[in-house]
Amino acid sequence: AEAQAIPPKFLGAILHQLRRGGFVESRRGNEGGYLLAVPPKELTVGRILRFMEGPVGPVDCLTPNAKRRCPLDGRCVFMPLWQRVQDAVNVIYDGTTLQDLLDQDRQNAARHAPSFEI
Repeated sequence: AEAQAIPPKFLGAILHQLRRGGFVESRRGNEGGYLLAVPPKELTVGRILRFMEGPVGPVDCLTPNAKRRCPLDGRCVFMPLWQRVQDAVNVIYDGTTLQDLLDQDRQNAARHAPSFEI
């Protein structure tokens, strides 16, 4: 929570949802806490985001469960643009695993480690 500036109560709520979705397991006791239930190389950012937030899209009218029908449906000049944006974002989300994020974090930490050389 501290490393990512997430309030502990909010992180607890997130972890509870992730546990319900089968992404993490909780353990009680001295050695307790949360563990990934799925290997990080098998968990994509897209899968987690869609579970937590529902369909991901740049505009509501692209989501399958849009609350209201767009009055420009079928003749919106921007729809092809929004569709390309959504497709590009999904490629990134679905092509990025938790392992990728962990590896990137380790590389960043190594790059920014203090050097005591003179």
